[in-house]
Amino acid sequence: MGTSWSFQTDDQITSSPAVVDGTVFVGSHDGALYAFDETDGTLVWQFEMTERVLSSPAVVDGTVFVGSNGPDRAVYALDTETGDEVWNYEASNWITASPTVVDGHVYVVDDNQWVYAIDAADGSERWTFAGTDSVQPPLKTAGVAVANETVYFGSRDSTVYALDANDGTERWSSSTDGQIGSPPAVVDGSVYVGSDDNHVYAFDAEDGRERWRYETGYWVEASPAVVDGTVYVGSFDGTLYALSAADGTVEWTRNVGDELESSPAVVDGTVFVGSDDTKLHAIDAENGTHRWAFRTGGRVESSPAVVNERVYVGSNDGNVYALSGDARSDSSIPELSIRNLGIASAAGLLGVGYLLRSLKTDTAETDTSNSE
Repeated sequence: MGTSWSFQTDDQITSSPAVVDGTVFVGSHDGALYAFDETDGTLVWQFEMTERVLSSPAVVDGTVFVGSNGPDRAVYALDTETGDEVWNYEASNWITASPTVVDGHVYVVDDNQWVYAIDAADGSERWTFAGTDSVQPPLKTAGVAVANETVYFGSRDSTVYALDANDGTERWSSSTDGQIGSPPAVVDGSVYVGSDDNHVYAFDAEDGRERWRYETGYWVEASPAVVDGTVYVGSFDGTLYALSAADGTVEWTRNVGDELESSPAVVDGTVFVGSDDTKLHAIDAENGTHRWAFRTGGRVESSPAVVNERVYVGSNDGNVYALSGDARSDSSIPELSIRNLGIASAAGLLGVGYLLRSLKTDTAETDTSNSE
């Protein structure tokens, strides 16, 4: 199966890991940002904050950037080697969204729906954009996407905004009929985003004109993945949708049985997505065939990362996991329980981009109760 490891934190993990230069960075609801050695999971350092860490870290040029959900309301810049604080910037409210770092700027949204552009080197403010406070407390606050010197973000006021990345002036805005809680994907001149009005939208990246919309069965809180002309996105109705990026027509759907909050990743013809059913699912990207499901000990809201043929993901059971595996497709792989895989706790992962390496029958318990 290859080298694997897990680390138990003191609370659930909904933050998605970032893996850079041999270190895995991930936040936990126990209030800490952790750094682990990529090879064996040894704890390198941890940085304590005042409240849950929902924000996923971004790592650029030896600095890790992450938001705080506590009373400090800060974006932190930490040294990747030591975890020492380089600077922090105080926002107007909690920061549960993940920072995006492009061209020396850190872009982040707080829970008041304000957008900040911060100098990545020293934490000085470049500009702010005062969005509209949400009518009700946000389930999630969306991060931003940056492309062609434009910052795109979806707000809890049901609006998608395009801002000039240099000064924060609004270029255009387009409305949906529900709050937006996930970062958009910007690909080939289109902005793709989900909304709590049960739709997936495609807008023209230049002028905000709506190109198409597709109705799902419930909220869309996950970010779309757009690969080879197909938009893959999960919904709270428990279904993964594959839609034509050109016109939104459905190519296939696959119901996995519970809410999809994890954003899908598509690698080598397989879509990997976590579900509130405690499983990570692998689905054929071409036709939607369910290849396998891998059970963890809690909901999988975290979106996995794949680096050097190893998969990293967090679970609401409080663990971060690493598994090695081959990039191969094998529809005969059954649903598996982690309990007997020799990993440190009673949950496990197999995530974005790579399937499990061949398993000996005496190392895993087969569970066919939900296999397809």
